[in-house]
Amino acid sequence: AVYNPVRYEEQVVFVPDSFTGSFQLTMDTSPSKAKGRLGGYAATTTDLEAGESLTDLLLENALSSLANIGKVVVSSSTTSADEVGDGTAYTVTFVAVLGELPLLFASDSVIIVSRDAHQVGVAEIQTITSSVDQAFVYEVQSVAVASSGPTCTFSLSFGPHAVPTNPISCDYATVEEARASAATIKDELEAAVAASASSSNDNDNHINVHVDDEVTGSGSDEDPWTYTVTFLEPVGPLPLLWSDNAVVTQVVQGQSTLDGTIVLSYDGQHTDDIAFDASAETVKSRLELLSTIDEVDVRK
Repeated sequence: AVYNPVRYEEQVVFVPDSFTGSFQLTMDTSPSKAKGRLGGYAATTTDLEAGESLTDLLLENALSSLANIGKVVVSSSTTSADEVGDGTAYTVTFVAVLGELPLLFASDSVIIVSRDAHQVGVAEIQTITSSVDQAFVYEVQSVAVASSGPTCTFSLSFGPHAVPTNPISCDYATVEEARASAATIKDELEAAVAASASSSNDNDNHINVHVDDEVTGSGSDEDPWTYTVTFLEPVGPLPLLWSDNAVVTQVVQGQSTLDGTIVLSYDGQHTDDIAFDASAETVKSRLELLSTIDEVDVRK
């Protein structure tokens, strides 16, 4: 575990005197955003009227009403910024949600939100590592597809509640074009599995794959383009990928030398059994069931 003293996040909202009218502030903690969090989302304040009527307490109440922020403390000072002139700087201190947060953003671009390095929030970080003294054997599958017909596309899917990928082109004139699509196959496949997990609320259905860009073949029916897909997660013997227009073959059967479950304890409270390879979402939800924990963010 890495133990850090708590430091509250501070962000400065600068409203120039030249700005009149109303604006809104939004905090977006969606997982896809930089410094976002699992289960995060965007929340926006009601309209805020610039000027003398925008008191510290009014802004404090507006931001504290956002469920993904919670309690904040606001203090203001009259100041100036070189680019926009004189104005009021509102320092927002986040006292309920700990750690580094995405920046607030304003509905009008003349309102500037910033923070200095010493204002970045810091929270305690603990690292959980499951290990074994024998190496994993990663599942490897090949995907072979020919560039036949006037147009050539193929889709892939994996696992239960499978959502297929968007059609992926296989109409390549050269091996260089075929190699360039390796990254597309990886991105499309991982996105499709994530979509499957989201639609079925199955957070443990996830994959992390490596698609080798050393593609073999010439694209003909007799010698199709062949991609090698290595499953980094999950580990173990896996079902074959499904495809509508490609032939999928197992090259190496995966084997996990780590198995079973773990139990986590915090301040006298214990979780139920958690699978050793559980998703970050599952670990987060199990920890937040403990009465001794309010909120955590988990990265895997």
